[in-house]
Amino acid sequence: MTRVESLRDGVVEKAEGWSISRWREDVETDLIPEFATDRGGVVYRKDRRRYLAAWPGAELLDQVITRMAREAQVAVTNLPEGLRLRRTDRHVIAFNYSGTAVNSAGIGSGAPIIGKTVIPPAGFAAWKRG
Repeated sequence: MTRVESLRDGVVEKAEGWSISRWREDVETDLIPEFATDRGGVVYRKDRRRYLAAWPGAELLDQVITRMAREAQVAVTNLPEGLRLRRTDRHVIAFNYSGTAVNSAGIGSGAPIIGKTVIPPAGFAAWKRG
């Protein structure tokens, strides 16, 4: 790392479908960046490790984590904001931690055995695992 820079409030560096904000580092390396802005690399990879040389926006963080999960052969389920899943041997349970109702369609197989497909704030629903 040759330089660390705090970005002023509201300053965002954009790239193809993602952005960084708050801070970034200039990195001197022989590695080819996996993600970069016009100013240079922000994510570097060596083997299974990655180095984020910036504060990633949600889109970049999602892309990095999804890529790492795929490489590790870990299934990823995109969920609405605030929704969390727990799985047991026989059930899938969705908890809504957000302040608004969320639609959990497609989470379980069929209709929930407890709760409803639209889960209210602080609510939950459960399905038999299929």
